[in-house]
Amino acid sequence: MKIVIAFLVVCLLGYISAEDCPTNNADRDCDHIKCEDHWHKACVSSTCTCLHSTDGGQACTSKAECDAINGWSCSNSRRHCVDGRCRCSRF
Repeated sequence: MKIVIAFLVVCLLGYISAEDCPTNNADRDCDHIKCEDHWHKACVSSTCTCLHSTDGGQACTSKAECDAINGWSCSNSRRHCVDGRCRCSRF
């Protein structure tokens, strides 16, 4: 039983430390990634990623609003609502 509890504690610590953006501040939490020109760092679902700086001029409050945009050359799996704007993530 002690081994199981120890294993669960280790798993919990691993899960907590696996979050790239624990404070949701890309400038502070994501210094381990570098984005190419015209891309910027952002936290999406507690994960550091690069978002295209010129994407998604449309305002949003949810991913569903971004998914509904027609004629945008960004696959639905890469669309996100970040800082009130639709963005296309790199990953």
